[in-house]
Amino acid sequence: TVKVCGGVTAFLGFGAAVWEGLGEDPAVSWEASLGSLQIFPSAVPGYELRSMFKYTPKWQLDGEVTIDDADSAVRMGTSDSLGIRHRSFTALVSLFRDKSEDNGYQSVYTIFGTPKDNSLEMVVWNGKLGFSFGVTRCASDLVVPTGKWVDVGFVYDAERREHAIYQDGVLSKKCGGVEPYEGEGSKVWLGLSGKGIGDWKGKMRNVKLYGHSECGEALRVLSGQAAEVPAPAPTSRRLLSDGLGSVARQEEQAIEDVANDALAVVDLNHDGAIQQGEFLAELRAITGD
Repeated sequence: TVKVCGGVTAFLGFGAAVWEGLGEDPAVSWEASLGSLQIFPSAVPGYELRSMFKYTPKWQLDGEVTIDDADSAVRMGTSDSLGIRHRSFTALVSLFRDKSEDNGYQSVYTIFGTPKDNSLEMVVWNGKLGFSFGVTRCASDLVVPTGKWVDVGFVYDAERREHAIYQDGVLSKKCGGVEPYEGEGSKVWLGLSGKGIGDWKGKMRNVKLYGHSECGEALRVLSGQAAEVPAPAPTSRRLLSDGLGSVARQEEQAIEDVANDALAVVDLNHDGAIQQGEFLAELRAITGD
């Protein structure tokens, strides 16, 4: 927290137009880049802000884009502004490969790349996902099908020096001994690459770049592949799960069930009550007297 100011009344500008980066005299318009701008309908505690920014994409593409040549590729920014250089990062994208993309050994199609020198590449090579910093390469063993949407994740962990490739929420390849990306100021593009590597042909959506390495389970959540928790098997007991005290209630119900079973055995005339004669009869049956 940098500063807290009290005694501030709520904003009353009903219907006022709100702009990003635009100001009027005496304020001036913003003359630099803006990112991770979010507005929440509640006061967010300070301790939550750090996590919010961690899980806010450094860059994202809203909607769907069709890329079939260099003119339709999307410029993302530089390796420094995107937080890729010398750092961990996670790149997520939903891919739709056009059927014109070949799965041949020499066929490479760029998802994320640096066209100037191909020093950073996240591609489909030989029909499979590939991830490289310069000559250090990591290649998946799973084929990326054409004609259908596939959720893809590329993760670099700078602390562990690892590349990881995920396909539909499942780890398809992990490679160790990978030094951080060194390309200073490299321009990163979506669907565009340099000489010797083909541009993407197909569609992309849900493109997000995070400034940290993400774990597999979180990737499954982000890509919509989180496993559903199976419903509990039917039971003769009544499960009360209405918040605090549910466990105690369940135990009480179990005791009640046992008591009811015992009652059914002792209550010989089934009138819902245990008479003295019934009790003594059951006692003699137990003791053998």
